[in-house]
Amino acid sequence: MRFYIATRLERAAEHRIVRDVLIAAGHEITYDWTTHGSVQCDGIARIRDVAVAETHGTHVELGLAIAAGKDVLLHTTDAGLLDGRSGRTCAFYHHPLVRHVAGALEDAGSWLALGDVRP
Repeated sequence: MRFYIATRLERAAEHRIVRDVLIAAGHEITYDWTTHGSVQCDGIARIRDVAVAETHGTHVELGLAIAAGKDVLLHTTDAGLLDGRSGRTCAFYHHPLVRHVAGALEDAGSWLALGDVRP
């Protein structure tokens, strides 16, 4: 499968853990934003360059994936994000195309078994 990982810049190290597990399992990343990091202070020209290659914000990316009919696997280490206890849930998280996984990043390899996800 082809995949994209959306998360905050502060979680780039965790992004790389999941990315590496998926690539090792034979999957292909569509775009890795961690290769350029934040461009907020690089000027408008650089921000435009990056904008051509990606959208901004995980909710935009999630909404686009849902609109395109893509299956979405939503991982969190905070189960409260999925059941509303954290107060930070999003309507997109509860769309029928979104599957939930709550648990440690170290278990990323086992996520591949969910929904028969294969390369």
